Amino acid sequence: MGGNYMEDSAIFFLELLLRVVLQNRDRIMSLWQMVRDHLYSCIVMATEYSLLLERAVVGLMRMAIRLLHREEVAEEVLASLQILLMIKPSIIPMVSRQIGYGLHELLRTNAANIHARADWITIFTVMKTVGAGAVPPAIVQVPTNPNENPPDPTYGSLEDMADRRTHSDGESVAGETRLSVYSDRGYTSDSELYENHPGNTDTASEKLGNLEDKSSMQVIPPPPTPCNQFTLQLGEELRQHDMRAMVKCCETLAFLVRDAAHITPDNFELCVRCIRTFVEASINGVNRAHHASTELKHPDKKKFKKRKERDGKRRMTGHQQERYYGHNSDDETMVENVPGGYHTMSLQLLDLMHTLHTRAASIYSSWEAEERKVTNEPVVTAEASSLWGKCWCPLLQGIARLCCD
Repeated sequence: MGGNYMEDSAIFFLELLLRVVLQNRDRIMSLWQMVRDHLYSCIVMATEYSLLLERAVVGLMRMAIRLLHREEVAEEVLASLQILLMIKPSIIPMVSRQIGYGLHELLRTNAANIHARADWITIFTVMKTVGAGAVPPAIVQVPTNPNENPPDPTYGSLEDMADRRTHSDGESVAGETRLSVYSDRGYTSDSELYENHPGNTDTASEKLGNLEDKSSMQVIPPPPTPCNQFTLQLGEELRQHDMRAMVKCCETLAFLVRDAAHITPDNFELCVRCIRTFVEASINGVNRAHHASTELKHPDKKKFKKRKERDGKRRMTGHQQERYYGHNSDDETMVENVPGGYHTMSLQLLDLMHTLHTRAASIYSSWEAEERKVTNEPVVTAEASSLWGKCWCPLLQGIARLCCD
């Protein structure tokens, strides 16, 4: 029984499992934990792209779309999307289209059911990761003991988050440094476990099992607000992105911004930062500039990567080779149209920032008026000083950044 047959069988049983779950939505609470853990294993443990990984990602998005309207499981469904941020960074671009299109459908049909700020943090973080190529942030582990106070991620700085980010494949880091980075960022992928403990399979499995038990208790820290009003730099580290995923995510942002009901004081700043991240990614030549600078800094790494890709293609099965070459040919076709595509997206993002700039005062004023009906000290304020730091200044910085293209 060859590897190709085993993967096809695994995909068949995965699709069968998802079909059974979606047909039994009324009893989802008794099935959810088992299904989520299985999808977690298929997605997080993947060390390279495979059709099984793609179908697991698509299955997770399908379940989220179909189950998000159910109040008893909506919170768990949105939290499960954090699994997508645990995919190995080198693999994310290969499944970014599936995630981007799935996220668009999810918000188009269920955006009205998302209210909590933590859920919007997850949504916008996934969106800019798969669409703009942003580096996934560290995920903070919340203690399971209710008597313990969970860490407050609100005050994390850019430097602290950068220290916890995942290193790229070609970086040579000392063992102790790598262990500390993996520990700080809140999760460890399967390949990293085997790299650090090649002979301790039981320990790796035990750690992975413990992580699965705690995965529902993970939170993504909110992005820090730029404190310097006199710089246009956002501070987001961007990598290579997929053009079609970026276009679809920009359409998703346009859908949210143009419907006044979806943008509230709880997610306004998150939306602005997400749009500014796409502005950084849409600057003309960002992909080519990133590729060229990487080649200049690491010429030996380029040769090693080519050798690794050549060896990997030799081990590919028939359908994997077909998908690999199809994906590359699509990318080449999109690259030929990059200037026009980026120009169109830049205009679209400019329009979105202008829309938010003109609506910011009315959004905050209406929410402040609603809160004053309940309490004399509303949390939301529409004062000019508050709107400048939260809304107007970041939006003007994003608009000015487009002028640097």
